[in-house]
Amino acid sequence: MTRFFLVFLLIVAVLFTVELLPWTQQVLVIPFTTGIATLAVALMQTWDGEIAAQGKVIWNTANGFAVSIEAGCNGVEAGIILAAAMLAFPASWAQKLLGIGVGLVTVQALNLVRIVTLFYIGQWHRTAFEWAHLYIWQALIMLDVLVVFMVWLRWVAHRSSLPRPGLGPRRDPLRRFLLRVLFWLPVCFAGWYYFSILFTIPLTALVDALMTWGYPDLVEQVAQQGNALTVVTAVPAQTSLKGVARMGTLVFEVNPLKYGYCVPLYTALLLATPASETAKVGNWLVAMLLLTAVQVFGIAAEILKTLAFQLTPEARALLGFTNLGYEGLALAYQFGFLILPPAVPIVLWFAQFRPTVLDLLARKSHSGVEQGPSIGG
Repeated sequence: MTRFFLVFLLIVAVLFTVELLPWTQQVLVIPFTTGIATLAVALMQTWDGEIAAQGKVIWNTANGFAVSIEAGCNGVEAGIILAAAMLAFPASWAQKLLGIGVGLVTVQALNLVRIVTLFYIGQWHRTAFEWAHLYIWQALIMLDVLVVFMVWLRWVAHRSSLPRPGLGPRRDPLRRFLLRVLFWLPVCFAGWYYFSILFTIPLTALVDALMTWGYPDLVEQVAQQGNALTVVTAVPAQTSLKGVARMGTLVFEVNPLKYGYCVPLYTALLLATPASETAKVGNWLVAMLLLTAVQVFGIAAEILKTLAFQLTPEARALLGFTNLGYEGLALAYQFGFLILPPAVPIVLWFAQFRPTVLDLLARKSHSGVEQGPSIGG
């Protein structure tokens, strides 16, 4: 198990870094994203003739509403995570390549559904669009990756003919688990969003301590405003009030919920898992510590990215990074936003409930014998 996770993390890091290279973006990612937009438009035009696309932008020619398919919405990162998991697992290359091929098609099929639904939700209600875009669909895509990987694991075990003692005829445990996840997912998201102000309190304290300690000449304070964070910088700025120029400092907001949806995603998986309540409580507490670290990393990287690339030359100068440092910061932001929040809760749940996962992967028994994979190492 340890070897599997180490190899998985290494492959994810390598593939994600390669994806962000300028050559890869120009030659592979942008043309692929354009193709996804074209395919989505072709699908929507079967019932809506007022849809058009130019590059990766899709718009309604009647009302002018448009969306652009950016990183995180083209399914590439989800595909990287799925491919890395299959490559890290001890199976034959034929099984790996077949699993990756079928899995990527499955992920992109659901991603097309995401693009289409978000396009119409955006025309209906802006807030609902942001909620579905930033939280719900991110979790559903990763749930799809988990389902594909677990079904592939079951298939690999079946092909390897590795028998395990069964429990007699019963309903498919994996199907029951997935139905429970689908039940708990909206419940957990609703509870998380309702109490998001409370979840933001410890994040504010940790990010404020980290940023004011690490960059005391640049960040004066990180304060909470509802379920958002306000970053007060030491960067001078001139404002005008009733025609009178005044000097102040730059202030900007960060949305921590973009990183916090990992909490309801993990909690839904945990509540759906057939395990003792004691084990669930203990694992949840451990997971909250790790997921808090994930959120702090993502928020801190976004604050530094904003200071480096989106404010004034003075802010960038106060950071004082080298060119390599700025490249590393851009990579850290992308990794903290696109990879860690959706992937860590899945990986964490998989590691904490390994014996239960093996039971979930066991095939429905017909003769007292079940098939299940062996995850060793």
